Amino acid sequence: MADLEEMGYLTQPHASAGRIPSDKGYRAYVNEILNMRHTDLEGLQKIQEYLENRINEFHDMIKVASALLSKITPYTAVSMVSSINKLTVKAVQLVPIEKGKALTVVVMSNDAIKNKMVMLDSTVTPETVLRLSAIVNEQFAGLTAETVREFSINDLMILMGSENLRVLPLIDGVLDCISQCDDTEVYHEGDANLLIHPEFGDVTKAKAMLEVLHSNDILKDIFVTDESPGNLTVRIGTENRNEEMSDCSVISATYSINDTCIGTIGVLGPKRMNYAKVISALEYIKRKLNHEVNTATDEAFKQKE
Repeated sequence: MADLEEMGYLTQPHASAGRIPSDKGYRAYVNEILNMRHTDLEGLQKIQEYLENRINEFHDMIKVASALLSKITPYTAVSMVSSINKLTVKAVQLVPIEKGKALTVVVMSNDAIKNKMVMLDSTVTPETVLRLSAIVNEQFAGLTAETVREFSINDLMILMGSENLRVLPLIDGVLDCISQCDDTEVYHEGDANLLIHPEFGDVTKAKAMLEVLHSNDILKDIFVTDESPGNLTVRIGTENRNEEMSDCSVISATYSINDTCIGTIGVLGPKRMNYAKVISALEYIKRKLNHEVNTATDEAFKQKE
């Protein structure tokens, strides 16, 4: 025990507490599970029975899969569905209104228009606003909302030179308008499951987690992955990019069309979760969803031909 603690695999929360696995300890355990690819036959049989029912709408299948995950595991299941035809930015315009105010306008490829009034430093001139408008339009036009989020704002800052800090609110306004056009749908099932775990017995922690679950923007950030489409990702405790998730683990898998990710499904729960069961269930659902999505796409192309 002392050796494991010294190596960082165990930790002692406070002087009177016993040893518990650290994030590093959980990571070593999960890596072993991922290598073994454990299969939970009973759980997979239940998933097979539900998903093989004739579900005509893909979104309905995602909802059913999320509900199943929350029942089988018992943790909170989250799924995200992106539009297969991802929206792109058609045009961006920044309009000086009066001293200290400007309007950001974004037009998307589906002709959706979003705008936002932005407060500026009173020293920002109309000429500066119009110059930034031309730069942002040139840089963002034709990009998907997802690509814009990954775009380096530093590049825009360099192009604006000495004006960069004063025009940052305008760039934030543009990004906010684009994010409003994001057509990703978020579903979550089994929110109350969190409350049955002792880690969330504290009212403050439980409230904080429920607030996370009811913020689609935070959930998108939590479940977005840098991994290649189709991969399964496990983030334990501090491996999560959000501070709110430091006591949680997130296991997620993506489903895709022709190696393009169109959605994510995953589980959120305490670090002390049944990783083997969650991983086996997600592996199976990922394969099933990929099969259904690609089959539906192939059939649609055949009908067009």
